[in-house]
Amino acid sequence: MRRILAAMIAISLAQPVAALSCLRPTVASGFGHAQDSSLTYVLATGRLTPLPGEAIPVPRDIPEVTQARPARLDGHVASPGGFDHPVSLPIRVETYCVGPWCGTLPEGKMLFFLEKRGDAHVLLEGPCPRFALSATPEALTQAMDCLTGSGCGDP
Repeated sequence: MRRILAAMIAISLAQPVAALSCLRPTVASGFGHAQDSSLTYVLATGRLTPLPGEAIPVPRDIPEVTQARPARLDGHVASPGGFDHPVSLPIRVETYCVGPWCGTLPEGKMLFFLEKRGDAHVLLEGPCPRFALSATPEALTQAMDCLTGSGCGDP
């Protein structure tokens, strides 16, 4: 009886080892998704600052979103001339989870593909970043190449 009990405890404690494997996000993949989508996206660069306050109610028409938080983007929005439109605008950061892994608010200077919903700007972040990339000089150059039609292939 003790052996059976010990075996049952061992089996219940043993969890499968799983790891989330994410493809490296690229400017080309983010731009391609935005181009293929029926949604409207804005290309921006800058830093996000979480705003104090409660979480925003999660829209019912987006069932995978687990949390929505207000933030402010301080940076620049792209135009065909470059990242030349300074902005300080409120955005909504919607995060979702895949199993135990969840999206978070990106930190540092980033390149964003922000969904435009009416007058609001939304960043959707999961455990594998897709719409927020590090704003390296190479990423910003590639983003402008994509935006102006000069070529959008991965480097």
